[in-house]
Amino acid sequence: MRVMFVTPGHGRLDIAAVCLEQRRRVCVELAAGGVEAGCVVIADDGNARVADDLGFHVIRQANEPVGRKWNTGFEFACREWAADIIVPIGTDDWCLPELIGRACPDGFRPVTSQWLALVSPDGAELSVFAHQDDRAPCGFIPWLVPAALIEPAGYRPVRDDLARGMDASLANAMLRARPRLQWDLVDIDELQVVDFKSPRVQITPYKRTTAANPVHDTTGDVWERLAGVYPADLVAAMQGIYAARRRWRPTLTRWPA
Repeated sequence: MRVMFVTPGHGRLDIAAVCLEQRRRVCVELAAGGVEAGCVVIADDGNARVADDLGFHVIRQANEPVGRKWNTGFEFACREWAADIIVPIGTDDWCLPELIGRACPDGFRPVTSQWLALVSPDGAELSVFAHQDDRAPCGFIPWLVPAALIEPAGYRPVRDDLARGMDASLANAMLRARPRLQWDLVDIDELQVVDFKSPRVQITPYKRTTAANPVHDTTGDVWERLAGVYPADLVAAMQGIYAARRRWRPTLTRWPA
């Protein structure tokens, strides 16, 4: 099975460096389990340099419109890399390799997460959301999308001109390809997907998400909880970014091979 992460990038270089390093490690773990995994980053700023340093595929493209960047990544993953599964995911997200390993390349069932955890822009709060049919019928991103579901759209399933609403556009494209589409909901850990929020350069702000969805849990120290699931060095690096946010400057984090 071949899995490709599709990641448009813009700004937030320190957060992106840590998240893309986590993604590199996910790819390594997946490879150890027999899953060939890669990542393509679509960016025209320092995100492209970070991705290149990590050995990812890089497509340099202007930040707007964002929908076109997503489509560029989808099309590259399917046509150039022959991916069976495409995983659209941002430069501010972590995910467990066990979630990605649940993909099934032989069918038309996308995989989605039962849980989504958000770190607030100040790093003081970790809000966990649970899947609810009436509010999140497709679960939470990142979705694991079979290439066959977006082939009818020429592997360009979202509207090129979109600045937001890419998830809905992608879901609609999959539903057009398979009107009775069913999703596989995965429940591994409440922190199987983590989204690190920022005060700037944010399509969906933290307060908007918490206001629109019932919070399942906000208990416990943010960084202790993350360290119970993710590598300690990555958690410490991200904690340092949030601790220094008031005097934050975009610098690149270098990781050993």
